[in-house]
Amino acid sequence: MCKSGACCNQHKSQQQNSCDVSMSVIILEGVNVSFNKNEPVLSNINLAVRRGEALVILGSSGAGKSVFLKTLAGLVVPSSGRVQIEPSCRLGMVFQKNALFDSLSVSENLAFPLRESSSLNENEIQDRVHDALKEVELDQAKDRLPHEISGGMQKRLGIARALILRPEIILYDDPTAGLDPITSKIIVELILRLKKEFKTTIVAVTNDMNRAYQMGDRISMIMEGSLVVMGTPEETRNFPDIRVQNFIQGKVSDGTTN
Repeated sequence: MCKSGACCNQHKSQQQNSCDVSMSVIILEGVNVSFNKNEPVLSNINLAVRRGEALVILGSSGAGKSVFLKTLAGLVVPSSGRVQIEPSCRLGMVFQKNALFDSLSVSENLAFPLRESSSLNENEIQDRVHDALKEVELDQAKDRLPHEISGGMQKRLGIARALILRPEIILYDDPTAGLDPITSKIIVELILRLKKEFKTTIVAVTNDMNRAYQMGDRISMIMEGSLVVMGTPEETRNFPDIRVQNFIQGKVSDGTTN
């Protein structure tokens, strides 16, 4: 369990998350991120992510979704505030463009993090690679290079590599970007199946409402640098903020908030 000694502020505003901090593996308190002092990217983010849940973050292009995810991953340092990850939890990340090693085969892409970050011997590494390839149905493509497989297969490989070290938390940066609707649905089904199998906690960003509804236990949205937590998919569909409804329905916002 998290042992922060402090709870996230539970304001009545829509920017707060009222879940029980004591059950959380990720806590953000007053997080601000700014690359230019006059133009904050993220403002006063307070959030608690419960163990085992799937939280989906929405937002228009350039809203700061990827910055938010990279802040969780430690790749971006907040200007102020605190990000706390449960110390016992290993964290994995699937990048939007998969970040595969072009010169390594499918199987070698999976073996690489095991050789770098685990104490497994070579036989154990090969056994785990074999199991991972079967999990994502890539065993027949194990000797191919990334450019020799489809976009959907590359995405499956990226997911398998993120899971190969058995992390408790997985961050997904737009996991269905560039994929057709059928492949997108299959990828999210895979994500959810592996989440259940490995009992992982998920934070994912996406612009695809169908996949957000499919994947998320809770859905949030970054608007004007602030994080608005809408709740379950059903609560999100009925959320009263006109900016949320405009985004869901693909309408151009007139700038009003209610």
